[in-house]
Amino acid sequence: MTAPADRTTGDRTDGQDTAVEADFIGIGLGPFNLGLACLTEPLDDLNGVFLESRPEFAWHTGMLLDGAHLQTPFLSDLVTLADPTSPYSFLNYLKQSGRLYAFYIRENFYPLRAEYNDYCRWAAARLSSVRFSTTVTEVTYEAGAERAGGSGDDGGHYVVRTDTGTTYRAPRLVLGTGTPPYTPPACENLGGDAIHNSRYLEHKRALQQKRSITLVGSGQSAAEIYHDLLGEIDTHGYRLNWITRSPRFFPLEYTKLTLEMTSPEYADYFHALPEDTRYRLEREQKGLFKGIDSALIDAIFELLYRKSLAGPVPTRLLTNTALQSAAYDADSGSYTLGLRQQEQGRDVRLHTEGLILATGYHYQVPAFLRPVHDRLRWDGHGRFDVARNYAIDTTGRGVFLQNAGVHTHSVTSPDLGMGAYRNAYIIRELLGREVYPVEKSIAFQDFAAPDDLTPDDPSSDDLSPDDLSPDDLSRDAPSSDVRLLPPTAPASPVFTRTDPAAGDFALRPLDPDADAGLLHGWVTHPKAAFWLMQDATPEDVRREYGAIAAHPHHDAFLGLHRGEPAFLMERYDPAHVELTGLYEAAEGDVGMHFLTAPSDVRIPGFTVAVLTTVMEFLFADPAVRRVVVEPDVRNAAVQRRNAAVGFVPVREIAKPEKRALLSFCTRAQFTDRQAQGAAI
Repeated sequence: MTAPADRTTGDRTDGQDTAVEADFIGIGLGPFNLGLACLTEPLDDLNGVFLESRPEFAWHTGMLLDGAHLQTPFLSDLVTLADPTSPYSFLNYLKQSGRLYAFYIRENFYPLRAEYNDYCRWAAARLSSVRFSTTVTEVTYEAGAERAGGSGDDGGHYVVRTDTGTTYRAPRLVLGTGTPPYTPPACENLGGDAIHNSRYLEHKRALQQKRSITLVGSGQSAAEIYHDLLGEIDTHGYRLNWITRSPRFFPLEYTKLTLEMTSPEYADYFHALPEDTRYRLEREQKGLFKGIDSALIDAIFELLYRKSLAGPVPTRLLTNTALQSAAYDADSGSYTLGLRQQEQGRDVRLHTEGLILATGYHYQVPAFLRPVHDRLRWDGHGRFDVARNYAIDTTGRGVFLQNAGVHTHSVTSPDLGMGAYRNAYIIRELLGREVYPVEKSIAFQDFAAPDDLTPDDPSSDDLSPDDLSPDDLSRDAPSSDVRLLPPTAPASPVFTRTDPAAGDFALRPLDPDADAGLLHGWVTHPKAAFWLMQDATPEDVRREYGAIAAHPHHDAFLGLHRGEPAFLMERYDPAHVELTGLYEAAEGDVGMHFLTAPSDVRIPGFTVAVLTTVMEFLFADPAVRRVVVEPDVRNAAVQRRNAAVGFVPVREIAKPEKRALLSFCTRAQFTDRQAQGAAI
């Protein structure tokens, strides 16, 4: 492979700066972007470049303690779960370094942390796309002159400026800047020689010269440091304190069914939950990825037990204890920590000379993104609104995020084993084709309520837009009786159909004046939230559908069931309405929305019967080749109904009012699905 600069359409000069063109730019080189670099290196049709400020790859070097190992197996390397044949696999690293048989005889799935760091350095040294010692200073956006068909943007480029004088330009970015060390508010601007655990090894010897050391934190890093310092406590004679606000020293949950939460299915399920629910679960699920290895907990206890044989061990472990304040006295070179025992509500002080903050890492939005802030999506909590496809920009395909998505993708975000999966997903978005097949179903358990179970409330999902009720209708019945009628007066049907199980259906053009009152009750119903008209007045509804009636590329129809109003259907040209510029509209495409009316009566199979009526009406026009829908990504119910008649999801897209799942159904797919039986 040649370097990205050699694979571009040619370098150009902007003033004194050299500009390098690429298909995408990766900013930051932790394990996740390094894995992306490895997976894209063999692809001749995808030219990426990766920029890293450090002079060489380094992964948590301050925590490469002797004997410390990963908490995930070696298969969670940079590439294997996407491409087991990749030359950048951990097993190939072992083979090339002459240690494969030793690893085999060791019979331990978990690589040493220092070994994993060396593996990543080995892989990085073999890549042509990596640029070390390159700090990104600013990212801006240059709009293109013409809209790029199917790209979801205006054909422009992100311009990435660096401290080396080289500027990089690409239509796509992948952010892999990682999560910087977190300092608790009580310790900000504290002074002295307090350290974060990320710098532990370089300061270990100096710490051990002090008379007392206090460790604050509750996770794996805190436990590893405590075990390390406890092991040498007799040699150096310091007093060792370990403080955590957690009620206990929580072990990492590592049962097999819990591990299924690091799966595509759980990512789908979690991402579709309401934002507030996801944030609550983020707080509750920390034990799934921030706990302590149970074997390490046992080793700490064993070490304490052995040392206690010679008398009291000069150490103290305080749980349920929050750090409230911290002060540094330069004269004595010591800290005074204000602590609160949370269950007792009791405040105490602790004096210590050494202070280690094993307080984790928090994502910070890089300052270089400020010029493109308005091109990025933000949620109600001020964090990135990360799409299911890992995009964070308003087009849904321009800027992708590695890690930092626990609030949208749960425990799959930081998990090393899901890195290759996410990169395969991102590569598919970058290229528009699947290079590394992305698994969709691996879990034995159901995370959401199964579709085949009867709802406790039969009408519980009757009124979601584009959806009515759970469907029991079998489509093994003979084909329906369809009659296409010429357009007549607004009150006359333009299409009728007899469904073998649900009865007669018809469609007539909507009359905005006469039907506004009826529609107002439908679109403002509490269960029609996805229709986005909850606060509309009858006049708002009349005006909205009056505008649709007057639009040359948009119209609406009232659906009748056995002669009574039962559903609403909109038809539009996606090249001019709703989806303009968000995908490459093909000849014969027609867009569609439908909404079923509120009802206390449940008719088995009604929603699929309505949707089948709509689809047969659309395909009755010989010019229509494909129907396009874009339901809200959270509306799982309508996605099931769409799939029942032949729709295939393509990708997520960002619309001003929602994040949508772009889906297509061709005439052949609809016909085949009807032949198979469109059952939910």
